[in-house]
Amino acid sequence: MGDDRNDGVQIAYTHGSGWKLPIGTELSAHKASLTRSSKGTMRLTEGLLELHRPPHCLSRYDSVFMTDTTNLDVIEASGGYANYVYRVEPEGMVERNHLGWWELINRHFHTTHEWDSAIQERLAGWARSYWDGIECPSDLRVKNKPSTWEYRARSVTVVEDVDPDPDRLKILPKAPAAVRRFLEQAQRELEATGSGPRP
Repeated sequence: MGDDRNDGVQIAYTHGSGWKLPIGTELSAHKASLTRSSKGTMRLTEGLLELHRPPHCLSRYDSVFMTDTTNLDVIEASGGYANYVYRVEPEGMVERNHLGWWELINRHFHTTHEWDSAIQERLAGWARSYWDGIECPSDLRVKNKPSTWEYRARSVTVVEDVDPDPDRLKILPKAPAAVRRFLEQAQRELEATGSGPRP
């Protein structure tokens, strides 16, 4: 468990994955998943957040994303896969931000293409609130989206399978070649040495 930067409390961090991961695997950021998304609104949202990121904050592009729950609906609503759920141990600093701000910015890009100065300042304010770790007020949150905290670290180690419903039907995403190679390498190295590779 790591320390939440805002409260100093111990958190059991979880990470949802589309693929089965060997215990002991070390995960680090996968920038391409944010920068090469087919969803233009996601690229715009991530770009705006990066533009307003304070220098002392960990870039979302350099982050492994975690939650503090094994609730599959929350993990999926947070943008993660919920096919496999693992408790992970983060390395280094952990940042906590409220996803309500991300959803609000993303919804704006879905619904309007206006860019006057008032809208630009509103978007910048939402981005600053995200980076400041402020909870998004319930009256601003996007409806029908379970708004939650996300936790981010530069890298994590898979510690334990904590899937709340391991026997459920899992529709697995097609693993890109790089992911397949990484999973195969992780399995080989764990079998040979007891510790996994870093991607």
